[in-house]
Amino acid sequence: MGTSFYREWKLKCSDMRLYAGIILLVFAGGIGVQYFLHDFHGYKGYLPLGTLMAAFSLIIMLLVGFLADFYMSFHLAVSYGITRKTYLCSTVPVYLLYSFLFVVGVRILLEIEKLFWESMGVAGRIQWSGNRYLSFLWLFGYALLLTGVVASLGTLICRWKRAVIIVLGAWILFPGLLKNAWFLDYAEYIIYNWAPGVQAAVLLAAGGLLCVVPFFGIRKIQVEM
Repeated sequence: MGTSFYREWKLKCSDMRLYAGIILLVFAGGIGVQYFLHDFHGYKGYLPLGTLMAAFSLIIMLLVGFLADFYMSFHLAVSYGITRKTYLCSTVPVYLLYSFLFVVGVRILLEIEKLFWESMGVAGRIQWSGNRYLSFLWLFGYALLLTGVVASLGTLICRWKRAVIIVLGAWILFPGLLKNAWFLDYAEYIIYNWAPGVQAAVLLAAGGLLCVVPFFGIRKIQVEM
C-alpha cells in the first residue's frame, strides 16, 4: 500500500508543481490589482485580493485536475490489474495530502500579503476577520471536503459519463446560489449561531463521508480498456 501511495505521489508531483507556479502568479497579479485600485482609484480598503484570487484558482485547478486524473487513472489502474480498493487507498490519500499542502500554502500567502501591505505603511487596515477559520483543523477540513467532493464526483462520472453535464451545470449555477438570499441567510445563521467546534465537526464529517463514497460507488463499474 505504501508503494502504491508513493507511486501516485510521484506521478502527480509534476502537475502539482505546475499548479503551485500558477497560484503564485495569480497571487502576485492579485496584489498588483489591489495596488492599482488603491493608488489610481483611491480605494481605501485592503482586502487580501492576492490570497483570495490564489484560493479561487486553487479550487478550480484542483477540482478540474483531480477530476480528470481520477477518471483516467481509475480506468488505467484497473485495466492493469490493480484492485479498486488498492487504487482508492493510494489515490484518495494523495489527493488529500496535496490538497492540504496547497491550502496551507494559501494560508502562508495570506500572511505574506499582510506583511507586504504592512511594509507599504498600511498595517492593520487589511479587511479580513475570518482568522478563526484559518487554524490547521479548519485547513485540514477544507482539504478533506475538497478531496471528498472530487472523489465523489469522480465516482459518479466513472459510473455515468453523462454526469459531466450535471457537474458542469451545477458549476455554472453555483455563483447564482452564492447570491441567493435564502442561502446567504442560512450561511449567516450557521456562522453566528453554531459554535465553531460544531461547524468544524460538520465540515470534517461531510468531507469524511464524501471520501468514503467511492469505496461503495466504484464497485462493478465497467472499465474502459
